[in-house]
Amino acid sequence: MLKSNILAFLFTIGSFVFVAVCIVLYNQEDRTAPEFRFTAMELLYDENVTTNADLLEGIAAYDGADGDVSDRIVVEKVVVNHNKGTVVVYYAVSDNSGNVRKQSRVFPMRERLLP
Repeated sequence: MLKSNILAFLFTIGSFVFVAVCIVLYNQEDRTAPEFRFTAMELLYDENVTTNADLLEGIAAYDGADGDVSDRIVVEKVVVNHNKGTVVVYYAVSDNSGNVRKQSRVFPMRERLLP
């Protein structure tokens, strides 16, 4: 009987230690997404000329744990609104922990001359 009480006590203490270690490890994880920083940029979007490299100019991303992650920025999609003469560019960036931030930016479109 004494032997089973000692084993139960040790098992209980071990469980508490395991939970404490899990909590400490969980709290040390990076769960903050990077932040975008946009600079003023004069770009007229032209469907036939503008490239993703053009759309990535004037944008940077920084993460508290990883620092500059600007090289990880991608253009996720481009939505053209011919009625308003604008284009919305959707960006995404992730850090080394897998945290993702998404943001969009609106550019005016170059007016097309009708043939």
